[in-house]
Amino acid sequence: MGKKRKLIQNTRGKRFFAAVNTALVIVLTAAIFASAASYRQLKASIQDERAASVEQIAALITDRVSQLRQSYLKEAEQTAGIIQNSGTKSLSELRRLLQNSGRIVLADETGRYTAPDGSRPVIDGPELISQLEAGKAAGTYFATIQTRGDYWLFAVPLRGVTMDGVNYIGVVLLVSADEYSSVATISLYDQMGESLVVAGDGTVKMRPAHESAEGVFSGYNILKILENSDMTPQAQGDFAQALQRQKEYSASCRMNGVTWLIQSMPSDSGRSIVVAVPISLTAQQTYAGMTMTFLHILISIATLVLIFIYNFTSILRKNQAAEVEHARAKSKSDFLDKMSHDIRTPLNAVVGMHELALQSIDDRATVYDCLIKSKKSCDYLVSVINDVLDMSRIESGKMTVSHTQFALAELLDDVIGIEASAAAEKEISLKLDILTPIETDFVGDAQRLRQCLVNLINNAVKFTPRGGMVKLTCSCREQEAGRAEICFTVADNGVGMSEEFMGKLFKPFEQEQNSLYNSYAGSGLGLSIVHDFVELMGGTVTAESRKNEGSTFVITLPLETAPMEARPAAETTDGDLVPLLSGKRVLLAEDNAINRQIISLLLQKMGLAVDEAENGRAAADKFAASPPGGYALILMDIMMPVMGGLEAAAEIRRLDRPDAGTIPIVALSANAFEEDARKSLDAGMQMHLAKPVDVQELRRVLKKYIVQEVPKH
Repeated sequence: MGKKRKLIQNTRGKRFFAAVNTALVIVLTAAIFASAASYRQLKASIQDERAASVEQIAALITDRVSQLRQSYLKEAEQTAGIIQNSGTKSLSELRRLLQNSGRIVLADETGRYTAPDGSRPVIDGPELISQLEAGKAAGTYFATIQTRGDYWLFAVPLRGVTMDGVNYIGVVLLVSADEYSSVATISLYDQMGESLVVAGDGTVKMRPAHESAEGVFSGYNILKILENSDMTPQAQGDFAQALQRQKEYSASCRMNGVTWLIQSMPSDSGRSIVVAVPISLTAQQTYAGMTMTFLHILISIATLVLIFIYNFTSILRKNQAAEVEHARAKSKSDFLDKMSHDIRTPLNAVVGMHELALQSIDDRATVYDCLIKSKKSCDYLVSVINDVLDMSRIESGKMTVSHTQFALAELLDDVIGIEASAAAEKEISLKLDILTPIETDFVGDAQRLRQCLVNLINNAVKFTPRGGMVKLTCSCREQEAGRAEICFTVADNGVGMSEEFMGKLFKPFEQEQNSLYNSYAGSGLGLSIVHDFVELMGGTVTAESRKNEGSTFVITLPLETAPMEARPAAETTDGDLVPLLSGKRVLLAEDNAINRQIISLLLQKMGLAVDEAENGRAAADKFAASPPGGYALILMDIMMPVMGGLEAAAEIRRLDRPDAGTIPIVALSANAFEEDARKSLDAGMQMHLAKPVDVQELRRVLKKYIVQEVPKH
């Protein structure tokens, strides 16, 4: 009887072991297939990231070429203006007038070119002469000058200019094509890839000085080269059309067992910049690392499974059910265990309210009321100053617009958020209505667009009676591939405007007199700035209004579209900021003692420890003397004695220590224009904050550069 029971137990044990063994084999097989699928997905993701990186590289090269072109074109236009307005009658006078005349030649009616020194270079550029004869606007060309080589020509027409009895129709700035080539053609990824300058017919006009790209693209015509790839005839035709029509184009193909990404960007004078990168080669080390990681995982899983089977087999052989259950539980546990007068008016209020606060220092309610009103006056004062500075730059022609990718939905939410408080104070209903789905990002000047919409909504809130309505509407209409027309409408049911005032609505310093709303007087520049900004961005702004019925403003803006970027949601709130910043140390460089005290106290109230420096030299020395990782952030004023902020930032970046290149440096400057911010970024800083420092913006900076480094629990 005992033998029979033992036989039954052994039979059950074997069956149970066989079932478990089969299950483990199934799990291991599923893990292998899942790992293989994950590997393929990661490989595709890496290739997509490489493709995005190559696209960014192509855009950067194109942007650098564009900047170089604009610089020389401006020089040519300035030279033409000097010649046009100087009244010079001879080449000898012109040579004295133009100190740097070695790169300037004049084109006459006969098609000849003459330099200020009297020499006559022979330029092979008939198109250039025909354009100048037609009096067309300034343009750029490539041409060959006999005995001198290839040149990049910047031509500007002249009218009524006669010297030494010769009528000259244009001025031409000669720039060696090597300067264009040095920017437009570079080697990439350890000379595995390269950028080329390609003509509309596919002819390779320029390539890096040291041939790269594995020698694959050494041919004279890129379209002929691609005929030897697996690119479809349709894709080759599309690429050829993109080159001919100066359009962006991206495609991948295989040649000689290597996957190449081809990215084309329009450049200058009918040419395109084509970037070719062997993405399968550039990712080899990553793929190898991934393969080893997956192999280690699979080996670990297989080892764990084998260990589990071995232990389980040993336990079954002992035929002790209690030990088997215990071993299974332990094996499972072990297995699982391994597995973000308009200036004076507010100024007078600021001074007066501060004086009243000082006189009422013991009356907490009065002091609080004075400070709140003083802050509102300060905010208004800053807006007036910004309007004046913006208008000054617009009138001087120095205002430029940027072309960066932005999320339209986020921008609209920001605009509503900025004006929500003012609307709530007057019990005005402020609404946002997006009529068409926003399925892409856009490329343009998000800052100027935001400023225009804020100005319009701010005016609407000011001139709408309590309990009224202000509505921002947005709609999008696709024009062609890569471009769309966006329509923004700001409507209110406020006091409206007279027909007489509508005729001068967008003129600077114009305001309609209304005795009921004198308290809303402003600089009179807001609508003028909106009009000029919209025109600079290539759009239009119109208005309709009736007295006592309300006003409607419509901005129509053409914008480029771009694939929508994933943006992480904010992980912290203002209430979480102090505990997250506690224990972190920042370095504040500011020469003005009062400003230094104010910013330092603001930072300390947010939980930060602050070290102060009165100039850039002291800041650089303090950082150099600190232990690596001692500072989480540096706030750097730009204009300081002894050493300025730009020089200090550059010196810090050059230090031989692990955190010198990674420590976030944020500029603080009273210079708030785009070129000032660009200088800060060029000096190695991450961001540019304009003075007076906005506390909310300061909080956003701290969240972005410090809070994101705090471990999540």
